[in-house]
Amino acid sequence: MDSDIINGLKNFDRVWSRVAGGADMAQQKTENDIKTLRCFIADETRDEEFYLAMARCTGRAASTFRCIAAEERGHRKALQVEYFLLTGDSCIPEPSCPAVCGVLDAMRMAYFDELESAERYIAAAESTKSERLRELYLLHASDEKNHAEALRCLIARAIG
Repeated sequence: MDSDIINGLKNFDRVWSRVAGGADMAQQKTENDIKTLRCFIADETRDEEFYLAMARCTGRAASTFRCIAAEERGHRKALQVEYFLLTGDSCIPEPSCPAVCGVLDAMRMAYFDELESAERYIAAAESTKSERLRELYLLHASDEKNHAEALRCLIARAIG
C-alpha cells in the first residue's frame, strides 16, 4: 500500500499540470494585460510631458494643453492602479524630454497620435478578459478622441 501511495505522489505533479492546464492560459492573459498596461502607462507619461511642453510654447492655447496634460496624468494614474492590483508592483516609466519643433506641426502629429491611441485602447478593450480593464480602456479611448477633437479645434483656430 505504501508503494502505491509513493508512486501516486511521484506522478502528482505531472497529472496536476495537465489538470490545471487552464491556469497557464489564465497566466498568459494576465501577462498580456500587464504588458499592455506597461505600454499604456509609458504612452500616457510621454503624452502628459508633451502637452506640458506645448503649454510652455503657446499663448492662448496653453490652458487647453494643460487640461489635456492633466487628463493624460489621470489616465496614467488609473492605469498604474490597475497595474499594481495585477502585479503588486508599481510601474513608473522613464521620463521623456519631448521636443516641440513647430507648434502647428506638433499639434498635427499629436492629433493623429490621439486617434491612434484611441484605436489601441479599443483593441485592448476587445482583447482583455478583465471587465474592469475593458471599461477603463473604453473610457480612455473616448477621452483620446476628445483630445484629438480639441487639437483639431486649436489647429483650425491657428490656421484662421
